[in-house]
Amino acid sequence: MAKCVNCGRELEGNERFCPNCGSPIGNGNSSNDIAELTQAIKLLVFENRTQNEKIIKLLDNQNKMICELGKMVATISKYQIVNTIFKD
Repeated sequence: MAKCVNCGRELEGNERFCPNCGSPIGNGNSSNDIAELTQAIKLLVFENRTQNEKIIKLLDNQNKMICELGKMVATISKYQIVNTIFKD
């Protein structure tokens, strides 16, 4: 069984990167492996950014709703105060 040259972990033979340390498993194409890994990382970063933008949009909508609820409560409170003062 093959071993990772970086950390010494035994490999099953079909890995392209060591599952323990992440080092590329050599077949002479390490620059291709690094390019593929870089592309995968870019995709993950893009997905995370997209998810973060969605979360920010949801929070913004939630904040707007809370603000509107606050206005409603203030209006109801004003109405109750005025109603109480002029109840006579």
